[in-house]
Amino acid sequence: MIEIITPEQARKLTTTPQADLTILDVRTPEEFAQGHLQKAHNLDFYEEDFPDKIEQLAPSKTYVVYCHTGGRAFKTAELMDQLGFRKVLVVKGALFED
Repeated sequence: MIEIITPEQARKLTTTPQADLTILDVRTPEEFAQGHLQKAHNLDFYEEDFPDKIEQLAPSKTYVVYCHTGGRAFKTAELMDQLGFRKVLVVKGALFED
């Protein structure tokens, strides 16, 4: 299941400890280095083995997926949905200002 959430909802969710919640930042390592959510895991959407890395994740967990504006995050969520992931929350909009 894919659900769209706002940056504000994402910040609230990611600051509350939840055992089955994993935060995925699908931006490039350079973007990630400029700032990211605490405890976020960086998986570069543009890497050749990106789909393989997604397949290695636990589909029973809940994922918050974000990028710069939401495009790469939504494409990632679609892939995860096709792979049978239980719950993917996509952040629509910028978490970080330029």
